[in-house]
Amino acid sequence: VVDKTTQLHKRCETMMRDHNSLEATAESISSKLAVFEDVNKITRQMSLLSSGTTDDVSKLFPPGVDVAEGLHDLFQRLDAVTAFMEEHYDYQMASACLSQMSHLRSRACFAVRSHLMRLLDEAGKELVTVGTREEVSSNLYKGFEAARAAEVRPIIDVLIDVARENDDYVATIYAVHQYYCTVRQASVSEWVNDMLDSMAATEENDEKEGLEEEESDILPYTRHVCRQVLSMARAECRTYTAYFGDDVNGTPGGSSGTSQAGLVAGADEPIEEYLGNCYGKPLYA
Repeated sequence: VVDKTTQLHKRCETMMRDHNSLEATAESISSKLAVFEDVNKITRQMSLLSSGTTDDVSKLFPPGVDVAEGLHDLFQRLDAVTAFMEEHYDYQMASACLSQMSHLRSRACFAVRSHLMRLLDEAGKELVTVGTREEVSSNLYKGFEAARAAEVRPIIDVLIDVARENDDYVATIYAVHQYYCTVRQASVSEWVNDMLDSMAATEENDEKEGLEEEESDILPYTRHVCRQVLSMARAECRTYTAYFGDDVNGTPGGSSGTSQAGLVAGADEPIEEYLGNCYGKPLYA
């Protein structure tokens, strides 16, 4: 009886080990199959974005789904599949899946870029440059901020969150930065320069006695006009921050701080150049 019992115990232990091993194998196979199934799901999802709707990423998601949340989930799934295939590159389908994920990510980023550019275009069309100085100033800054920032900012935050995973995300941020500057430059730069020239023409010049040679190159704007430039530049930075966020130090993107969007060197170059052209250039000959 003792021998029989011992044998039964050993057989039970062997069966339990085999059972656990089979469960682990089944889970492993299931997780791998889930990855390949997600590849198919992502492909089907991206097929919803036809060539005629590349600037409306809401088409990728069911009605009622928040666009930013949907994009965050999509990008995370793309990156998860990519990471899995890179880790298991010996799989027969790994190379093909990696190429497919790269293509789908590029399509998604292109759609996001087109979507954000359309929103910026719509915001730009609402800008008014006719009226009193106060009315135009309010519209150029607060008006532009209120126009589409609430729609653009959440998607930019998603791109910033995933930017470390792939350069396509950073390139998308860069392209949207650049387009933002194009939209703003057309309306803001000329108005700022005309306003400053008008103010300078009606005021006394600052005394240049005792100035260093480089300082004497500054155009004859009064300190009051220079303060106006600084005030408008700050308003511009607040408007930019409403669309693209700020860094941890509270410094708008640029050389004085590392912005969230500036995860890769050069991501903030369009903004730096734009701010210099609109608010730095008027002060120098």
